[in-house]
Amino acid sequence: MRRRRRSGRAHFALRLLLVSLSVAGAVASSAPAQTSKILEQGESAPAQRVDGDESIATAVRSFSEAARAEAERMADGSPELGAAAAGELASAATDRFRKTLTELVRELQGDGALTLDEVTKAFADARESALASLEEALDARAKGAEPPPAPEESDDSISYVSRLFEYTLVVRNPLHRWLLLLLSIVGGIVAAGSVVGLLRLLSGPLADRVRFPVRRVVDALRGPLYFGAATVGVAVGLTFVWVPVPAADFLWTIVRLLFSCAGFWLGWNLCDLLASGLGWVALRTRGTADDDAVDLVRKSLRLFLLVVLALFVTEVVLDMDVRSLLAGLGIVALGVSLAAQDSLKNLFGSFTIYGDRPFKRGDLVVFKGYFGTIEEIGFRSTQLRTLDGHRVTIPNADIVRETVENVSDRPFVRRRFRLDLVYETPPEKVKEALEIVRAVLDDRDDLSPAHGDRVAFEEFGEHSLRIVVEVHHGTDDFWEAKRRDGELNLALLERFGAAGIEFAYPTEKLYVEARTRAAAAGEASEAPGGRPEPAPAPAPDPDPDRDDGAGRSEED
Repeated sequence: MRRRRRSGRAHFALRLLLVSLSVAGAVASSAPAQTSKILEQGESAPAQRVDGDESIATAVRSFSEAARAEAERMADGSPELGAAAAGELASAATDRFRKTLTELVRELQGDGALTLDEVTKAFADARESALASLEEALDARAKGAEPPPAPEESDDSISYVSRLFEYTLVVRNPLHRWLLLLLSIVGGIVAAGSVVGLLRLLSGPLADRVRFPVRRVVDALRGPLYFGAATVGVAVGLTFVWVPVPAADFLWTIVRLLFSCAGFWLGWNLCDLLASGLGWVALRTRGTADDDAVDLVRKSLRLFLLVVLALFVTEVVLDMDVRSLLAGLGIVALGVSLAAQDSLKNLFGSFTIYGDRPFKRGDLVVFKGYFGTIEEIGFRSTQLRTLDGHRVTIPNADIVRETVENVSDRPFVRRRFRLDLVYETPPEKVKEALEIVRAVLDDRDDLSPAHGDRVAFEEFGEHSLRIVVEVHHGTDDFWEAKRRDGELNLALLERFGAAGIEFAYPTEKLYVEARTRAAAAGEASEAPGGRPEPAPAPAPDPDPDRDDGAGRSEED
Protein backbone atom coordinates (compact mmCIF):
# COMPACT_ATOMS: atom_id res chain seq x y z
CA MET A 1 0.00 0.00 0.00
CA ARG A 2 2.84 2.41 0.80
CA ARG A 3 4.47 1.67 -2.56
CA ARG A 4 1.20 2.33 -4.31
CA ARG A 5 0.89 5.65 -2.50
CA ARG A 6 4.39 6.68 -3.53
CA SER A 7 3.76 5.81 -7.20
CA GLY A 8 0.44 7.66 -7.12
CA ARG A 9 2.20 10.63 -5.56
CA ALA A 10 4.80 10.69 -8.34
CA HIS A 11 2.09 10.34 -11.00
CA PHE A 12 0.11 13.17 -9.46
CA ALA A 13 3.17 15.43 -9.29
CA LEU A 14 3.97 14.77 -12.94
CA ARG A 15 0.42 15.54 -14.05
CA LEU A 16 0.32 18.71 -11.95
CA LEU A 17 3.62 19.76 -13.46
CA LEU A 18 2.29 19.27 -16.99
CA VAL A 19 -0.91 21.21 -16.37
CA SER A 20 0.87 24.06 -14.59
CA LEU A 21 3.36 24.41 -17.38
CA SER A 22 0.56 24.50 -19.91
CA VAL A 23 -1.15 27.27 -17.88
CA ALA A 24 2.06 29.26 -17.89
CA GLY A 25 2.19 29.04 -21.69
CA ALA A 26 4.36 32.01 -22.22
CA VAL A 27 7.04 30.65 -20.01
CA ALA A 28 6.72 27.11 -21.34
CA SER A 29 6.84 28.19 -24.97
CA SER A 30 10.07 30.07 -24.36
CA ALA A 31 11.75 26.91 -23.08
CA PRO A 32 10.29 23.83 -24.88
CA ALA A 33 13.52 21.85 -24.71
CA GLN A 34 13.75 22.29 -20.94
CA THR A 35 10.09 21.30 -20.48
CA SER A 36 10.52 18.15 -22.56
CA LYS A 37 13.57 17.17 -20.52
CA ILE A 38 11.68 17.63 -17.25
CA LEU A 39 8.74 15.48 -18.41
CA GLU A 40 10.91 12.72 -19.88
CA GLN A 41 13.57 12.41 -17.16
CA GLY A 42 11.48 13.42 -14.15
CA GLU A 43 13.85 16.21 -13.12
CA SER A 44 12.73 18.94 -10.74
CA ALA A 45 11.12 21.96 -12.36
CA PRO A 46 12.60 25.42 -12.00
CA ALA A 47 11.01 28.01 -9.74
CA GLN A 48 8.01 29.19 -11.82
CA ARG A 49 4.77 30.84 -10.85
CA VAL A 50 1.51 28.93 -11.26
CA ASP A 51 -2.17 29.74 -11.03
CA GLY A 52 -3.71 28.58 -7.76
CA ASP A 53 -7.27 27.90 -8.96
CA GLU A 54 -6.15 25.91 -11.97
CA SER A 55 -3.74 23.90 -9.83
CA ILE A 56 -6.53 23.11 -7.34
CA ALA A 57 -8.86 22.00 -10.11
CA THR A 58 -6.23 19.73 -11.65
CA ALA A 59 -5.31 18.20 -8.29
CA VAL A 60 -8.99 17.62 -7.34
CA ARG A 61 -9.73 15.88 -10.66
CA SER A 62 -6.72 13.60 -10.18
CA PHE A 63 -7.72 12.86 -6.60
CA SER A 64 -11.35 12.18 -7.56
CA GLU A 65 -10.26 9.56 -10.08
CA ALA A 66 -7.98 7.90 -7.56
CA ALA A 67 -10.67 8.01 -4.86
CA ARG A 68 -13.30 6.41 -7.10
CA ALA A 69 -10.84 3.70 -8.13
CA GLU A 70 -10.04 2.94 -4.48
CA ALA A 71 -13.75 2.90 -3.57
CA GLU A 72 -14.54 0.48 -6.40
CA ARG A 73 -11.67 -1.78 -5.38
CA MET A 74 -12.81 -1.89 -1.74
CA ALA A 75 -16.46 -2.40 -2.74
CA ASP A 76 -15.55 -5.34 -4.95
CA GLY A 77 -13.58 -6.98 -2.16
CA SER A 78 -16.20 -6.41 0.57
CA PRO A 79 -19.87 -7.10 -0.16
CA GLU A 80 -20.85 -5.45 3.13
CA LEU A 81 -19.50 -2.10 1.98
CA GLY A 82 -21.54 -1.61 -1.18
CA ALA A 83 -20.77 0.52 -4.19
CA ALA A 84 -23.14 3.32 -3.14
CA ALA A 85 -21.64 3.74 0.30
CA ALA A 86 -18.15 3.58 -1.14
CA GLY A 87 -19.03 6.27 -3.68
CA GLU A 88 -20.42 8.54 -0.94
CA LEU A 89 -17.23 8.19 1.06
CA ALA A 90 -15.14 8.96 -2.04
CA SER A 91 -17.21 12.08 -2.78
CA ALA A 92 -16.89 13.27 0.84
CA ALA A 93 -13.14 12.69 0.73
CA THR A 94 -12.91 14.69 -2.51
CA ASP A 95 -14.78 17.64 -0.95
CA ARG A 96 -12.48 17.62 2.08
CA PHE A 97 -9.47 17.44 -0.20
CA ARG A 98 -10.70 20.51 -2.14
CA LYS A 99 -11.09 22.47 1.10
CA THR A 100 -7.65 21.42 2.24
CA LEU A 101 -6.05 22.55 -1.01
CA THR A 102 -7.87 25.88 -0.87
CA GLU A 103 -6.46 26.54 2.59
CA LEU A 104 -3.00 25.48 1.45
CA VAL A 105 -3.05 27.84 -1.53
CA ARG A 106 -4.19 30.68 0.71
CA GLU A 107 -1.25 30.01 3.04
CA LEU A 108 1.25 29.65 0.20
CA GLN A 109 0.13 32.90 -1.39
CA GLY A 110 0.79 34.77 1.82
CA ASP A 111 4.34 35.62 0.67
CA GLY A 112 3.06 37.05 -2.61
CA ALA A 113 4.33 34.23 -4.87
CA LEU A 114 3.03 30.76 -5.69
CA THR A 115 5.78 28.67 -7.25
CA LEU A 116 5.55 25.30 -8.90
CA ASP A 117 7.89 23.57 -6.47
CA GLU A 118 5.99 24.47 -3.30
CA VAL A 119 2.61 23.69 -4.88
CA THR A 120 3.78 20.28 -6.07
CA LYS A 121 5.15 19.27 -2.67
CA ALA A 122 2.25 20.63 -0.61
CA PHE A 123 -0.45 19.15 -2.87
CA ALA A 124 1.27 15.75 -3.01
CA ASP A 125 1.46 15.52 0.80
CA ALA A 126 -2.18 16.53 1.13
CA ARG A 127 -3.18 13.95 -1.50
CA GLU A 128 -1.38 11.13 0.28
CA SER A 129 -2.96 12.03 3.63
CA ALA A 130 -6.44 12.28 2.08
CA LEU A 131 -6.12 8.90 0.36
CA ALA A 132 -5.00 7.31 3.64
CA SER A 133 -8.04 8.77 5.43
CA LEU A 134 -10.31 7.46 2.66
CA GLU A 135 -8.83 3.98 2.99
CA GLU A 136 -9.49 4.05 6.75
CA ALA A 137 -13.10 5.13 6.20
CA LEU A 138 -13.68 2.43 3.59
CA ASP A 139 -12.07 -0.21 5.82
CA ALA A 140 -14.26 0.83 8.76
CA ARG A 141 -17.45 0.60 6.71
CA ALA A 142 -16.36 -2.74 5.31
CA LYS A 143 -16.08 -4.07 8.89
CA GLY A 144 -19.41 -2.60 9.98
CA ALA A 145 -18.04 0.33 11.97
CA GLU A 146 -18.38 4.05 11.66
CA PRO A 147 -15.63 5.92 9.80
CA PRO A 148 -13.04 7.63 11.98
CA PRO A 149 -13.76 11.27 12.88
CA ALA A 150 -12.37 13.86 10.49
CA PRO A 151 -10.57 17.01 11.67
CA GLU A 152 -13.23 19.17 9.96
CA GLU A 153 -15.91 17.69 12.18
CA SER A 154 -14.31 19.01 15.39
CA ASP A 155 -14.13 22.54 16.70
CA ASP A 156 -10.48 22.41 17.69
CA SER A 157 -7.54 20.04 17.74
CA ILE A 158 -8.11 19.00 21.37
CA SER A 159 -11.66 17.82 20.72
CA TYR A 160 -10.49 16.03 17.55
CA VAL A 161 -7.78 14.15 19.46
CA SER A 162 -10.27 13.27 22.19
CA ARG A 163 -12.81 11.91 19.70
CA LEU A 164 -10.12 10.01 17.80
CA PHE A 165 -8.80 8.47 21.04
CA GLU A 166 -12.28 7.35 22.08
CA TYR A 167 -12.93 5.96 18.61
CA THR A 168 -9.67 4.01 18.66
CA LEU A 169 -10.10 2.70 22.20
CA VAL A 170 -13.76 1.66 22.05
CA VAL A 171 -15.21 1.61 18.54
CA ARG A 172 -12.50 0.05 16.38
CA ASN A 173 -10.70 -2.08 18.95
CA PRO A 174 -12.82 -4.44 21.03
CA LEU A 175 -11.52 -5.88 24.28
CA HIS A 176 -10.11 -9.03 22.71
CA ARG A 177 -7.74 -6.98 20.54
CA TRP A 178 -6.25 -5.24 23.57
CA LEU A 179 -5.93 -8.64 25.24
CA LEU A 180 -4.02 -9.91 22.21
CA LEU A 181 -1.66 -6.93 22.50
CA LEU A 182 -1.09 -7.65 26.19
CA LEU A 183 -0.58 -11.38 25.57
CA SER A 184 1.98 -10.60 22.87
CA ILE A 185 4.02 -8.48 25.27
CA VAL A 186 3.79 -11.04 28.09
CA GLY A 187 4.62 -13.86 25.68
CA GLY A 188 7.75 -12.08 24.53
CA ILE A 189 8.90 -11.52 28.11
CA VAL A 190 8.21 -15.16 29.04
CA ALA A 191 10.14 -16.37 26.00
CA ALA A 192 13.09 -14.18 26.97
CA GLY A 193 12.95 -15.53 30.53
CA SER A 194 13.04 -19.09 29.22
CA VAL A 195 16.08 -18.34 27.08
CA VAL A 196 17.88 -16.67 30.00
CA GLY A 197 17.07 -19.61 32.29
CA LEU A 198 18.42 -22.08 29.74
CA LEU A 199 21.60 -20.07 29.35
CA ARG A 200 22.07 -19.94 33.12
CA LEU A 201 21.61 -23.70 33.28
CA LEU A 202 24.28 -24.27 30.62
CA SER A 203 26.70 -21.64 31.91
CA GLY A 204 27.88 -23.67 34.92
CA PRO A 205 29.37 -26.69 33.09
CA LEU A 206 30.66 -24.48 30.28
CA ALA A 207 32.47 -22.19 32.71
CA ASP A 208 34.26 -25.20 34.25
CA ARG A 209 35.52 -26.27 30.83
CA VAL A 210 36.77 -22.97 29.45
CA ARG A 211 37.52 -21.29 32.80
CA PHE A 212 35.84 -18.12 31.64
CA PRO A 213 33.13 -16.30 33.61
CA VAL A 214 30.27 -17.38 31.34
CA ARG A 215 27.78 -16.14 33.93
CA ARG A 216 28.87 -12.60 33.09
CA VAL A 217 27.86 -13.23 29.47
CA VAL A 218 24.43 -14.37 30.59
CA ASP A 219 24.03 -11.36 32.86
CA ALA A 220 25.03 -9.07 30.00
CA LEU A 221 22.43 -10.62 27.70
CA ARG A 222 19.60 -10.78 30.21
CA GLY A 223 18.53 -7.12 30.24
CA PRO A 224 18.65 -6.55 26.45
CA LEU A 225 16.85 -9.85 25.85
CA TYR A 226 13.96 -8.93 28.12
CA PHE A 227 13.72 -5.44 26.63
CA GLY A 228 13.97 -6.65 23.04
CA ALA A 229 11.42 -9.44 23.62
CA ALA A 230 8.95 -6.95 25.10
CA THR A 231 9.49 -4.70 22.06
CA VAL A 232 8.85 -7.63 19.71
CA GLY A 233 5.65 -8.31 21.65
CA VAL A 234 4.57 -4.70 21.14
CA ALA A 235 5.30 -4.89 17.42
CA VAL A 236 3.35 -8.14 17.04
CA GLY A 237 0.48 -6.90 19.22
CA LEU A 238 0.10 -3.71 17.19
CA THR A 239 -0.82 -5.81 14.17
CA PHE A 240 -3.98 -6.90 16.02
CA VAL A 241 -4.95 -3.34 16.97
CA TRP A 242 -6.35 -0.69 14.68
CA VAL A 243 -4.33 2.50 14.84
CA PRO A 244 -5.30 5.74 13.06
CA VAL A 245 -3.02 6.99 10.30
CA PRO A 246 -1.84 10.12 12.20
CA ALA A 247 -0.63 7.91 15.05
CA ALA A 248 0.53 4.85 13.10
CA ASP A 249 3.75 6.37 11.78
CA PHE A 250 4.56 7.79 15.20
CA LEU A 251 3.95 4.45 16.95
CA TRP A 252 6.09 2.51 14.50
CA THR A 253 8.82 5.11 14.87
CA ILE A 254 8.68 4.51 18.63
CA VAL A 255 8.90 0.75 18.01
CA ARG A 256 11.99 1.19 15.81
CA LEU A 257 13.50 3.43 18.45
CA LEU A 258 12.87 0.77 21.12
CA PHE A 259 14.56 -1.83 18.93
CA SER A 260 17.50 0.55 18.54
CA CYS A 261 17.70 0.98 22.32
CA ALA A 262 17.68 -2.78 22.83
CA GLY A 263 20.47 -3.22 20.29
CA PHE A 264 22.45 -0.38 21.84
CA TRP A 265 22.05 -1.89 25.31
CA LEU A 266 23.26 -5.24 24.02
CA GLY A 267 26.21 -3.65 22.22
CA TRP A 268 27.12 -1.63 25.32
CA ASN A 269 27.31 -4.78 27.43
CA LEU A 270 29.16 -6.66 24.70
CA CYS A 271 31.83 -3.95 24.65
CA ASP A 272 32.55 -4.70 28.30
CA LEU A 273 32.57 -8.44 27.61
CA LEU A 274 34.88 -8.06 24.62
CA ALA A 275 37.35 -5.95 26.57
CA SER A 276 37.26 -8.41 29.48
CA GLY A 277 37.72 -11.27 27.02
CA LEU A 278 40.85 -9.67 25.60
CA GLY A 279 42.19 -9.29 29.13
CA TRP A 280 41.38 -12.94 29.81
CA VAL A 281 43.22 -14.02 26.65
CA ALA A 282 46.24 -11.92 27.62
CA LEU A 283 46.18 -13.46 31.10
CA ARG A 284 46.13 -16.96 29.66
CA THR A 285 48.86 -16.33 27.08
CA ARG A 286 51.24 -13.89 28.79
CA GLY A 287 50.39 -14.54 32.43
CA THR A 288 49.31 -10.94 33.05
CA ALA A 289 46.45 -8.70 32.03
CA ASP A 290 46.81 -4.97 31.36
CA ASP A 291 43.88 -3.25 33.06
CA ASP A 292 44.57 0.04 31.31
CA ALA A 293 44.56 -1.58 27.86
CA VAL A 294 41.30 -3.34 28.69
CA ASP A 295 39.82 -0.05 29.83
CA LEU A 296 41.00 1.69 26.64
CA VAL A 297 39.39 -1.00 24.45
CA ARG A 298 36.16 -0.76 26.42
CA LYS A 299 35.93 3.02 26.15
CA SER A 300 36.88 3.09 22.46
CA LEU A 301 34.27 0.48 21.56
CA ARG A 302 31.58 2.30 23.50
CA LEU A 303 32.47 5.60 21.86
CA PHE A 304 32.26 3.96 18.44
CA LEU A 305 28.93 2.41 19.43
CA LEU A 306 27.53 5.81 20.41
CA VAL A 307 28.47 7.24 17.01
CA VAL A 308 26.89 4.29 15.19
CA LEU A 309 23.72 4.61 17.28
CA ALA A 310 23.42 8.32 16.51
CA LEU A 311 23.82 7.71 12.76
CA PHE A 312 21.39 4.77 12.81
CA VAL A 313 18.68 6.64 14.68
CA THR A 314 19.08 9.65 12.40
CA GLU A 315 18.99 7.64 9.17
CA VAL A 316 16.55 4.80 9.92
CA VAL A 317 14.37 5.86 12.82
CA LEU A 318 14.00 9.58 12.12
CA ASP A 319 14.25 9.10 8.32
CA MET A 320 16.75 11.92 7.85
CA ASP A 321 19.54 12.20 5.28
CA VAL A 322 22.74 11.68 7.22
CA ARG A 323 25.02 12.74 4.37
CA SER A 324 23.42 16.13 3.95
CA LEU A 325 23.32 16.53 7.72
CA LEU A 326 27.03 15.79 8.02
CA ALA A 327 27.77 18.17 5.17
CA GLY A 328 25.84 20.89 6.95
CA LEU A 329 27.68 20.19 10.17
CA GLY A 330 31.09 20.71 8.55
CA ILE A 331 31.27 24.42 9.31
CA VAL A 332 29.80 23.85 12.75
CA ALA A 333 32.38 21.15 13.44
CA LEU A 334 35.14 23.58 12.48
CA GLY A 335 33.87 26.13 14.98
CA VAL A 336 33.45 23.51 17.66
CA SER A 337 36.98 22.22 17.09
CA LEU A 338 38.38 25.72 17.54
CA ALA A 339 36.39 26.20 20.72
CA ALA A 340 37.32 22.78 22.09
CA GLN A 341 41.08 22.87 21.61
CA ASP A 342 41.76 22.02 25.24
CA SER A 343 39.47 19.01 25.07
CA LEU A 344 41.21 17.78 21.92
CA LYS A 345 44.59 18.23 23.59
CA ASN A 346 43.42 16.17 26.53
CA LEU A 347 42.06 13.50 24.17
CA PHE A 348 45.34 13.18 22.30
CA GLY A 349 47.11 13.32 25.66
CA SER A 350 45.19 10.21 26.73
CA PHE A 351 46.39 8.40 23.60
CA THR A 352 49.96 9.43 24.45
CA ILE A 353 49.58 8.12 28.00
CA TYR A 354 48.22 4.79 26.76
CA GLY A 355 51.01 4.53 24.21
CA ASP A 356 53.96 5.76 26.28
CA ARG A 357 52.74 4.14 29.53
CA PRO A 358 54.45 6.42 32.10
CA PHE A 359 52.20 4.83 34.72
CA LYS A 360 49.27 2.47 35.05
CA ARG A 361 46.26 2.20 37.27
CA GLY A 362 47.26 1.59 40.89
CA ASP A 363 50.75 3.13 40.59
CA LEU A 364 52.00 5.52 43.23
CA VAL A 365 53.19 8.72 41.51
CA VAL A 366 54.36 12.23 42.30
CA PHE A 367 53.06 15.00 40.06
CA LYS A 368 53.33 18.72 40.80
CA GLY A 369 53.51 18.13 44.53
CA TYR A 370 50.67 15.59 44.56
CA PHE A 371 51.63 12.21 45.97
CA GLY A 372 49.05 9.51 45.50
CA THR A 373 47.70 6.50 43.62
CA ILE A 374 46.38 6.52 40.05
CA GLU A 375 42.72 5.48 40.15
CA GLU A 376 41.52 6.02 36.57
CA ILE A 377 42.91 7.09 33.20
CA GLY A 378 40.20 8.69 31.08
CA PHE A 379 40.04 10.35 27.67
CA ARG A 380 39.99 13.83 29.23
CA SER A 381 41.71 13.53 32.62
CA THR A 382 43.47 11.21 35.03
CA GLN A 383 42.17 10.68 38.55
CA LEU A 384 44.71 10.57 41.40
CA ARG A 385 43.93 9.72 45.03
CA THR A 386 46.33 11.34 47.48
CA LEU A 387 47.45 9.71 50.72
CA ASP A 388 45.11 12.09 52.57
CA GLY A 389 42.17 10.65 50.67
CA HIS A 390 41.66 13.64 48.38
CA ARG A 391 40.79 13.01 44.74
CA VAL A 392 42.75 15.12 42.27
CA THR A 393 41.66 15.50 38.62
CA ILE A 394 44.62 16.20 36.33
CA PRO A 395 44.11 17.05 32.61
CA ASN A 396 45.94 14.62 30.36
CA ALA A 397 47.57 17.48 28.42
CA ASP A 398 49.31 18.63 31.63
CA ILE A 399 50.58 15.11 32.31
CA VAL A 400 52.10 14.90 28.83
CA ARG A 401 53.88 18.27 29.23
CA GLU A 402 55.13 17.87 32.81
CA THR A 403 57.42 15.40 34.57
CA VAL A 404 55.80 12.49 36.36
CA GLU A 405 57.70 10.52 39.00
CA ASN A 406 56.48 6.94 39.17
CA VAL A 407 57.26 5.72 42.67
CA SER A 408 55.84 2.24 42.09
CA ASP A 409 57.91 1.58 38.98
CA ARG A 410 61.17 0.88 40.83
CA PRO A 411 62.89 -2.48 41.36
CA PHE A 412 63.49 -1.86 45.06
CA VAL A 413 62.88 0.64 47.85
CA ARG A 414 66.08 2.13 49.26
CA ARG A 415 66.28 3.38 52.82
CA ARG A 416 69.19 5.36 54.21
CA PHE A 417 69.12 6.31 57.90
CA ARG A 418 71.52 7.15 60.78
CA LEU A 419 71.86 5.96 64.33
CA ASP A 420 73.22 8.56 66.80
CA LEU A 421 75.04 7.31 69.91
CA VAL A 422 75.93 9.45 72.90
CA TYR A 423 79.54 10.73 73.10
CA GLU A 424 80.06 8.81 76.36
CA THR A 425 79.81 5.54 74.38
CA PRO A 426 83.19 3.76 74.58
CA PRO A 427 84.82 2.40 71.41
CA GLU A 428 83.98 -1.18 72.42
CA LYS A 429 80.28 -0.33 72.53
CA VAL A 430 80.51 1.43 69.15
CA LYS A 431 81.98 -1.74 67.65
CA GLU A 432 79.26 -3.77 69.32
CA ALA A 433 76.63 -1.44 67.87
CA LEU A 434 78.02 -1.98 64.36
CA GLU A 435 77.94 -5.75 64.87
CA ILE A 436 74.36 -5.59 66.15
CA VAL A 437 73.20 -3.69 63.06
CA ARG A 438 74.92 -6.15 60.72
CA ALA A 439 73.46 -9.11 62.60
CA VAL A 440 69.93 -7.70 62.44
CA LEU A 441 70.27 -7.13 58.71
CA ASP A 442 71.68 -10.60 58.12
CA ASP A 443 68.74 -12.18 59.94
CA ARG A 444 66.25 -10.64 57.48
CA ASP A 445 65.55 -12.44 54.20
CA ASP A 446 63.34 -9.73 52.66
CA LEU A 447 66.19 -7.40 51.67
CA SER A 448 67.54 -7.15 48.13
CA PRO A 449 70.78 -9.18 47.93
CA ALA A 450 71.82 -7.54 44.65
CA HIS A 451 72.72 -4.24 46.30
CA GLY A 452 73.93 -5.48 49.65
CA ASP A 453 73.72 -3.65 52.97
CA ARG A 454 76.04 -0.90 54.05
CA VAL A 455 76.85 -0.12 57.71
CA ALA A 456 79.64 2.26 58.79
CA PHE A 457 80.76 4.55 61.63
CA GLU A 458 80.26 7.69 59.58
CA GLU A 459 81.38 10.72 61.61
CA PHE A 460 81.60 12.60 64.85
CA GLY A 461 78.48 14.68 64.86
CA GLU A 462 77.76 17.84 66.80
CA HIS A 463 76.21 15.95 69.67
CA SER A 464 76.56 12.24 68.77
CA LEU A 465 78.63 9.46 67.32
CA ARG A 466 76.91 8.76 64.00
CA ILE A 467 76.43 5.33 62.36
CA VAL A 468 75.03 5.31 58.79
CA VAL A 469 72.92 2.38 57.52
CA GLU A 470 71.64 1.77 53.95
CA VAL A 471 69.29 -1.10 53.06
CA HIS A 472 67.32 -2.06 49.93
CA HIS A 473 63.92 -3.70 50.35
CA GLY A 474 63.21 -6.30 47.69
CA THR A 475 59.77 -4.92 46.83
CA ASP A 476 58.25 -2.06 44.87
CA ASP A 477 55.28 -1.69 47.20
CA PHE A 478 55.56 1.52 49.15
CA TRP A 479 53.53 0.43 52.17
CA GLU A 480 55.14 -3.01 52.27
CA ALA A 481 58.51 -1.28 52.50
CA LYS A 482 57.17 0.87 55.35
CA ARG A 483 56.03 -2.23 57.20
CA ARG A 484 59.49 -3.76 56.87
CA ASP A 485 61.06 -0.52 58.09
CA GLY A 486 58.96 -0.77 61.22
CA GLU A 487 60.08 -4.33 61.90
CA LEU A 488 63.72 -3.34 61.36
CA ASN A 489 63.44 -0.35 63.70
CA LEU A 490 61.84 -2.44 66.42
CA ALA A 491 64.58 -5.10 66.18
CA LEU A 492 67.35 -2.50 66.46
CA LEU A 493 65.64 -0.84 69.41
CA GLU A 494 65.39 -4.14 71.28
CA ARG A 495 69.00 -5.20 70.60
CA PHE A 496 70.49 -1.80 71.49
CA GLY A 497 68.45 -1.69 74.68
CA ALA A 498 69.63 -5.17 75.68
CA ALA A 499 73.28 -4.17 75.05
CA GLY A 500 72.96 -0.98 77.08
CA ILE A 501 73.78 1.30 74.17
CA GLU A 502 72.10 4.69 74.43
CA PHE A 503 70.82 6.75 71.53
CA ALA A 504 71.76 10.41 71.49
CA TYR A 505 69.54 13.37 71.10
CA PRO A 506 70.46 17.04 70.68
CA THR A 507 72.04 18.10 74.03
CA GLU A 508 74.29 20.94 75.35
CA LYS A 509 76.54 20.95 78.43
CA LEU A 510 77.23 24.22 80.32
CA TYR A 511 80.54 24.37 82.27
CA VAL A 512 80.64 27.05 85.11
CA GLU A 513 84.16 28.00 86.50
CA ALA A 514 84.43 29.09 90.22
CA ARG A 515 86.30 32.43 90.74
CA THR A 516 87.95 33.85 93.96
CA ARG A 517 86.38 36.63 96.07
CA ALA A 518 89.35 38.88 95.64
CA ALA A 519 89.25 38.63 91.89
CA ALA A 520 85.56 39.36 91.97
CA ALA A 521 86.14 42.39 94.24
CA GLY A 522 88.96 43.66 92.03
CA GLU A 523 86.81 43.51 88.98
CA ALA A 524 84.00 45.28 90.80
CA SER A 525 86.36 48.16 91.93
CA GLU A 526 87.04 49.28 88.41
CA ALA A 527 84.91 52.11 87.16
CA PRO A 528 83.05 51.86 83.95
CA GLY A 529 85.53 54.28 82.36
CA GLY A 530 88.56 52.13 83.27
CA ARG A 531 89.78 54.22 86.28
CA PRO A 532 89.87 52.82 89.87
CA GLU A 533 87.19 54.07 92.20
CA PRO A 534 88.17 55.40 95.70
CA ALA A 535 87.83 52.88 98.51
CA PRO A 536 84.95 53.51 100.83
CA ALA A 537 85.69 54.98 104.30
CA PRO A 538 85.97 52.44 107.17
CA ALA A 539 83.10 52.19 109.55
CA PRO A 540 83.69 53.74 113.11
CA ASP A 541 84.88 51.33 115.79
CA PRO A 542 82.33 51.01 118.57
CA ASP A 543 85.06 50.09 121.20
CA PRO A 544 88.16 52.28 120.77
CA ASP A 545 89.98 50.73 123.83
CA ARG A 546 89.74 47.20 122.33
CA ASP A 547 92.99 45.42 121.55
CA ASP A 548 93.30 44.84 117.80
CA GLY A 549 95.17 41.56 118.29
CA ALA A 550 98.44 42.89 116.96
CA GLY A 551 99.95 43.47 120.34
CA ARG A 552 99.97 47.15 119.70
CA SER A 553 98.00 50.16 120.88
CA GLU A 554 97.92 53.63 119.62
CA GLU A 555 99.53 56.39 121.74
CA ASP A 556 99.34 60.12 121.40
